Amino acid sequence: MGRIPWTELDLQLRRRGVTSVVIGGIATNLGVESTVRAAHEHGYAVVLPEDASSSRSAEMHTFAFEQIFPMLGRVAKADEIELQR
Repeated sequence: MGRIPWTELDLQLRRRGVTSVVIGGIATNLGVESTVRAAHEHGYAVVLPEDASSSRSAEMHTFAFEQIFPMLGRVAKADEIELQR
């Protein structure tokens, strides 16, 4: 989704009525963060499972989840997230 403007992902999600996305991955403060920002800018409700991302250092990971991500979405543990159709 970090590439939302250059792919059809946004269009496909909207066609399916998707309004929320759960985002995790590697490079918390790089790839994950850019994807979260893009999803937020496109109006999606973003959910961020803190234990489904990793970073080069614990400090970078912690900073992203404590300082940046709460402004862009809801931070949770993976087992706290309920997926609905």
